[in-house]
Amino acid sequence: MPRSFNIPGFFFADDNLLFCKAIDQSSIKLKTLIQNLCATSGQLVNFNKSSIIFSKQIPSARKI
Repeated sequence: MPRSFNIPGFFFADDNLLFCKAIDQSSIKLKTLIQNLCATSGQLVNFNKSSIIFSKQIPSARKI
């Protein structure tokens, strides 16, 4: 049985806002979620229109 992820987000017509903690485990789960979403929907992520925003408390070294 596939594992479920508890990643909060907002989904609009063709936009998604996803939120997670800035830790390795959450970023791996987020990546898996996006890959599964693309595989299921047949859509691809447009990285030219995508962005990532970090909280002000996250050190620059962590944003790599």
